[in-house]
Amino acid sequence: MPGQQESGTGIGSWVPQLFYDIIARLVPGTVIIGTLAVAIAGPGESKRFFDVWMNKPASSYPSLVIVVGAGFVLSYALGIIFLGLSAPIEALAYRLAKVKSDFVLRYDFVKQRDPPAGSRITKLKAEMHMTELLILGFSIALVIDLVKIRSSSGGSRGLLALVLLIAILGSIGALRHFIVRQNRAVENCSRLLGFEEWKKSGI
Repeated sequence: MPGQQESGTGIGSWVPQLFYDIIARLVPGTVIIGTLAVAIAGPGESKRFFDVWMNKPASSYPSLVIVVGAGFVLSYALGIIFLGLSAPIEALAYRLAKVKSDFVLRYDFVKQRDPPAGSRITKLKAEMHMTELLILGFSIALVIDLVKIRSSSGGSRGLLALVLLIAILGSIGALRHFIVRQNRAVENCSRLLGFEEWKKSGI
């Protein structure tokens, strides 16, 4: 039954969601934390902090469990917050990609009729959300860097601005790629599974 496929307790039911959380929230959240820290402190100060941190005696480091746990919570929370803030980016990207109005219904239909195909599309959706968060995070970091560039000496902040700009452009290109692939996958799978016939039958 449809409900059983979505709420099952086997590996197949929770692995896609686990990968979704890692790809769409933890990975971009971690990258954004590091990028914002470098943009605020500056490349030079960040390097000095890193060198001092790496040369500290082992006894002065906090517990690995605490570091990993705190990093996990902060990355996940930041990923959730930025996911909400990046909603306009997704809406604009969907409009530019000309995604059909019944996309969500087709997506749910595919997940219910063919769970393996639905899982692959969910992975594309997670990658899409990851790029949205990265676009927003890199853009904020770029603004911070440009504001601070006047009061900094040397060219490290200028180089950081260039790197961030390239990262933003790359993320935009990746977002378009994932949306197009996701849209095509949903349309093709829904057709193969008889979405139009199911919709006309009114079941």
